[in-house]
Amino acid sequence: MNYFSKYSINKIIYKLRRTFNTPRIIARSTSVVSGLIEVIDIGRERQLSINGETHTIIMTKGKWNEVKRECWGYMSRSPFALTKQPRVLVCGLGGGAIIHLLEKSYHPFSFTAIEHDHEIVKMAMDYFSLDKIHNLSIIIGDAKEALKKLSNSQEKFDLIIDDVFYVAARLNVEPQKDLIQLFTSLLSQNGVITFNRAIDTMEDIDKVKVFKSILSGSGYRVKSKSIRQIGWNDIIYCQLK
Repeated sequence: MNYFSKYSINKIIYKLRRTFNTPRIIARSTSVVSGLIEVIDIGRERQLSINGETHTIIMTKGKWNEVKRECWGYMSRSPFALTKQPRVLVCGLGGGAIIHLLEKSYHPFSFTAIEHDHEIVKMAMDYFSLDKIHNLSIIIGDAKEALKKLSNSQEKFDLIIDDVFYVAARLNVEPQKDLIQLFTSLLSQNGVITFNRAIDTMEDIDKVKVFKSILSGSGYRVKSKSIRQIGWNDIIYCQLK
C-alpha cells in the first residue's frame, strides 16, 4: 500500500495526464529474471514498468520538473558537497532517470551502474536514451556480488546511490551493518552515499529510523528527506564524519 501526500503537486498532474492521455505501450518484453517489462507513454511521460509496477519515469520532451520532485530527483541531489565531476556508482539502473539527472547537474567523470537484468539494460538503451551517456559502464548481475568485486578491485566512488536494497531497512541489525560496511569500502574520501527506502507500510517508518541510527553508529553524518508524491519514499544521505 502507498500513502500519498494530501496536496501532492505530482499526484494532481499524474491524475490529469491519465485523464487526458491514453497509455500507449511502445515496447514489451518478457524476461526470465524480471518477468513482464513494458515501456509505456502517457502524454510526454515515459514509464519503465516491470510486472505492472512503475520503476522509472522520464519526460520525452519539455521540462523534467515532475521527475525532479519524485524520489529520482531527490536521490540525484545531495545536501552534502560533492567532488567536482564525481565518479558515480548507481545500484539499480532501471530506465536511468537518475543517470540523466546527475549528468545535467554534476557532469560526472564516470558512471558505473549495476543492473541485474540484461533485458532492462536493453530497454534503457533503446527507449530511455542511455545510449547517449558515453561515460557509462554497466555491470549486469547480482548487486551484492558486483559490489564485492568492485571492492576487491579497490574501486572508489565519490557518490554511491542505492536504489536496490529496499529491504535493507527491514533486515536485522547485522545484515544492515554488513551492507553499510560494503558500501563504505567503495567510498572515496568525503564521498556521499544516498539510500532510497520505500515506505509501503506504517511499520517501515520505524524500520527506516533504525537504519539511520545504524548509519550514525557507523560514523556517518546522516540527513534525510521524506518524499510523498506518487508514492512515499525516504531518501537518506550520509557522509563519513
